[in-house]
Amino acid sequence: MADVASVLIPFDLDTGGGTEFVLGISPRGEAAGGSLPLFTAPVALADATATPTVGGSQVFPMAFNGTTWDLMLGDATDGLLVNLGTNNDVVTELPAAATLSDALANPTAPAVGSHLMGYDRVNDDWTRIAGIVDGEVVNAVNAGLLQMGSDGSNYQAVLTDATGALQVDVLSGGGSPPAPTNPVNDSQTSVAVAVATPTDIDGLDDDSRKLAWIDIWASVAWKGEIFTVDNAIESSRKGVTGGQAMEAVQYIPPHEDFIQVGATAGVDAFRVKVTNLDDSLAADFHVVFHYND
Repeated sequence: MADVASVLIPFDLDTGGGTEFVLGISPRGEAAGGSLPLFTAPVALADATATPTVGGSQVFPMAFNGTTWDLMLGDATDGLLVNLGTNNDVVTELPAAATLSDALANPTAPAVGSHLMGYDRVNDDWTRIAGIVDGEVVNAVNAGLLQMGSDGSNYQAVLTDATGALQVDVLSGGGSPPAPTNPVNDSQTSVAVAVATPTDIDGLDDDSRKLAWIDIWASVAWKGEIFTVDNAIESSRKGVTGGQAMEAVQYIPPHEDFIQVGATAGVDAFRVKVTNLDDSLAADFHVVFHYND
């Protein structure tokens, strides 16, 4: 063992008795004469360094690319540099920001930016939603956000008046109808109506009218049935009322649209068919029809 630099020195590890020996070895820094060194010589730092088969004396961050080892890139300001997705390994890069404009095509990649858009189903594209100010005329250009309601088949804009107050129309029952257009108070009288004999009391022949209410007074107990006459033909019964002798009664339909007459070449009028319910007395009836366009 001519190449061994160390000397074997036996010494006593146990002073209590017995002799034990330890072999001490002093390795070389490099190989000489066929001996195996502990460390290899340092290598220069560079990209694409081959995978080491023996231990290296340097410590530096490297990344394995599947074949060789590469130095990790970076700088003193940003630290390590990372490429996010040139080959879609990590995450797809966001596309370039697009200029916001009307008729923007449907995006196939994530849209960049923050913008409020509305989908135009007619043109199959996206359009910026424009702001709307008070009193602005609604047209196809200022397609802003409007509160919509459904009539059961189509969507309609919810209306307001000029001050912004919400308009509500009662379609059936309750509420008050709007102010009448061309109101008419039509007074009719029938006297000496026989007992138990239905008698027609008709209003004026007046086209395209809506009944608001009817005032009825009789000298006896009575029954009244409400009809319309269109083109001189009596309709089915629209309502029924009645009262005691000497008491005025007001008949009011649920809404003026419930009872109305059309416009024909014949007679178009409102009718009350009254019946005298007294056992023996003839009756006087006074009827006032209130209606409007």
